[in-house]
This record gives sequence, C-alpha cells and structure tokens, in this order.
Amino acid sequence: MSIINEALKKTQKTMQTNRLENIINQTEKQIVPAPIEPQNTNSKNLINLLFAFCIILLTISLYNMFLGIKNVEPKIKYPTAPIAKANTVAVNQATQPAPVPTVNLVLNGIAYQNGKSAALINGDVYEAGAIIEGYTITKIDKNSIRMTKDGEEIILKVK
Repeated sequence: MSIINEALKKTQKTMQTNRLENIINQTEKQIVPAPIEPQNTNSKNLINLLFAFCIILLTISLYNMFLGIKNVEPKIKYPTAPIAKANTVAVNQATQPAPVPTVNLVLNGIAYQNGKSAALINGDVYEAGAIIEGYTITKIDKNSIRMTKDGEEIILKVK
C-alpha cells in the first residue's frame, strides 16, 4: 500500500506542478504588454502647428469680417449745406499780383485709403477733379488742397 500511496502522492505533486505551470503560463500570456509603437513626434508637432496656424487665421478673418476693417469708398457729394467762410491763400501764376478771392469753403480734413485721397470740405467728401462753387480740385496734399477757377489757383488748408 505504501507503493500506491507514494504513486498517488507523486501523481498529486505532478498534477499540482502542472496546474501551477499552466496558471503561470496563462498569467504570463495575459501580462505580456502590447508592443510599443514608435511615435513620430516631428510629424505630430508639425500637424499641431499647422492646426494652430489655421485657427489663428480663421479667428483674424472672423474678427475682420464682423468687427474690424471695413473698406468704405468715399462718396463724392455736392454741397447742400450752408457754406461757411474759410481762410484761403491765393496763388497767382501770372507775374502781376491778383486780388485774393473770397471763397466760402472750409477744408475740415483729408483722408487717404487704398492709394486714393479725399477732402472733407464743408462736411462733404470730395475727390480730385470734383467741382465746388466753380472751383475744380486739382490736387489733394497732406494738409491742404489746390483748387482752380478760370486759371486762378487757391489753396485751402486743413483747419
């Protein structure tokens, strides 16, 4: 009987050892980490940078469209309001001095936009070539405008 007991014990030990080996093998299979894929950080950084740049451009475009710059062309108007007196400087192209003409025009300001200039005279906007009280605007400078009438030139300065 002792031989049977020894064989039984030996079989039980073998079974226990096999069970432990199976458990260890299954655990190892479950614990084995997935292979780590190498990350290409340069391409990811480039994609993130391009995405951020696109977001910035979109934001600027929306700002300009809804709140920002408006391209408004100045309209040429002819005076309809009462005319106030202005200080003028006469420029005579002839050799003899001519009397200073009395002009009832006030140069309120000058605007530049997209390479074009406009003058604000008596509250209305005019471009070069416009005619006001018989005077034609010949040139719009930084702080003054030149106007001619019948060969006589006057200069209006910004007030």
